Order: sequence, then C-alpha cells, then structure tokens
Amino acid sequence: MKSKKLTLHILRRLIFILLFFASYVLQFICLPETRFPFPVFILIPLTVAVSMFEHEFQGLFYGLLAGALWDLASPVTDGMITLLLTLAACITGLLSHYSLRCTLLSCLIFTSVISIIFSAVLLLFFVPLTEFEELRHTFLNFYLPGSIITEILTVPVYFLVRKIFISTRTEKVSN
Repeated sequence: MKSKKLTLHILRRLIFILLFFASYVLQFICLPETRFPFPVFILIPLTVAVSMFEHEFQGLFYGLLAGALWDLASPVTDGMITLLLTLAACITGLLSHYSLRCTLLSCLIFTSVISIIFSAVLLLFFVPLTEFEELRHTFLNFYLPGSIITEILTVPVYFLVRKIFISTRTEKVSN
C-alpha cells in the first residue's frame, strides 16, 4: 500500500513537471512562431492550478520551476519572474489550503490578479516607455488582451490539473 502511494505521488509530480515543460515549449517556441499579436501567459494558469491542488510548499517549487523556465527564455528579467511566480504559487497554495476552496472561480481570480500584476511589473520594469499615454496604450492594447487570453486558457488548464490530481490522489475523501 505504501509503495502504491509513493508511486502515485511520483507519477503525479512527473506529469506536472512534463506539463510545465510542454507549456514552456508552447509559450516560448510555438506561439512566437505564429506571430501572435500579444503575449499569452500559459505558465501562469498552470502554476496557479497546480499550486492550488498541491498547496503551499509543493506549489512553491512548481512556481520556482515555472519562473526559472520563464527566465531562461527571457534575456532581460534576471530572476524577477522566478521570484514573482514563486511568491504567487506560495500565496496561492496558502490561500487555497487555509481559507479558499479549490474551485474554478478561485483559480480564475488568482490567475487574473497574478497576470495583471505580472503584466504591470513587466511593463514598468522591462519595457522602455517615456510617456504615460504610451504606457497606457501598451497596457491596454498588448498586455490586457494577453491577460484575457490567459483567463480563457485557465479553464481547460484547471480541469486538466484537477483530473490529474483526482486520478492520482492517495488519501481517502470523507463525505
């Protein structure tokens, strides 16, 4: 019985790690090749959904993985994205474990808040803009549509992570 639990835990974590690498490839290799007009943050909903189900400390490591992959693809961020996604995953795991339930609505709220904060940090620190109007225009026409697409992608990502988590769960559920 113990070996089956351990096998399920290892299998779930391997599946999640493979999902992170597949999302990385999709976000940074496949989508830029299609010349999509705005960024799509696939790693954010995946990090949020996994950290909601895995809770604070395991989610923290998945946030660290997602941030490290993102910083690997970005030549200018110098670890800022790793820090942001790690904190976001830890806070998401804490909130979902101690005060909120793991529902689609919670995942959508977490993803929207994190993607807006993430877009604002990228815009303020890594995009050279000189005027407020240029800043507003870039946010409304570039980052906000990317955040909206990220919200739409949150739904299938949440259900995929939920399905993986339920199928590899080892503890008994009490009614």
